[in-house]
Amino acid sequence: KRIELQLREQQTYTRSLIESNIDALMTTDPLGVITDVNRQMCAVTGSSPEELVGTPFKNYFTDPLRAEAGVRQVLAEDKVTNYELTIRAKDGRKTVVSYNATTFRDADNHLKGVFAAARDITDQKRLEGQLTLRNTELTEATTFLNNVLESSTEYSIIAKDLTGNILTWNEGARRNYGYSAEEMVGKGN
Repeated sequence: KRIELQLREQQTYTRSLIESNIDALMTTDPLGVITDVNRQMCAVTGSSPEELVGTPFKNYFTDPLRAEAGVRQVLAEDKVTNYELTIRAKDGRKTVVSYNATTFRDADNHLKGVFAAARDITDQKRLEGQLTLRNTELTEATTFLNNVLESSTEYSIIAKDLTGNILTWNEGARRNYGYSAEEMVGKGN
């Protein structure tokens, strides 16, 4: 009876660890069929544990073939890290996740399946997209301004930083002073 009580306490403790995780957690068998999930996985998919358990892992992603490839990679390499996938919930809501997984084995070292965590990186990906857009806009503006500077051949346009080092030396400056940009940029007073 004491052993049964200890076993129940250990199971309760283990389940509490799984449920308290902020990431969506799930296990699959070696064929990629879901065997267990936590509340976060239910929340992100909009499905109950009963709806998820027993179904193919790949069914909950916008790219099922990529999800399936992620499971195969875990099985081949024993782990996968930062594998990007997009979960599609029942209501159509999409969540970009960083999928991290490892294989797990029984006491005799027989493969039992895959333990996976899916961390929501939707906001991170949105910010990365905004940064990429801003960088593209900045690059285009810089290219435009450089073209304007270089096309001005009658006027010297010289830019210096706060310490007096030359940052820009246009074609007009070369014509007026006889030095090329390569000779002058980076030079000080």
